[in-house]
Amino acid sequence: MTTAYEYEAEERDMLPAIRRLRRIATDRSYMMTAYRRMLGPKGREVAAMWDRMGVERHHTLWGPSAANMSGEEIAQCHLDIEAAP
Repeated sequence: MTTAYEYEAEERDMLPAIRRLRRIATDRSYMMTAYRRMLGPKGREVAAMWDRMGVERHHTLWGPSAANMSGEEIAQCHLDIEAAP
């Protein structure tokens, strides 16, 4: 059985890792905010749509030609998919 003292010692040992992970999460949040400001009109429309829908994570498997698409073209694909009947 773990004593209260042992539990507190384990927590103290984890503090550096917790601080590091919080910093990483904060840095990524700042970067995502910066990227969002760089979006074109269609990208901002997709971002607003995902905000309304509560989307927190999105993954799409694109074919080999995805690297040749601009961000606005990809955003248009998302808008087209959402508008499909």
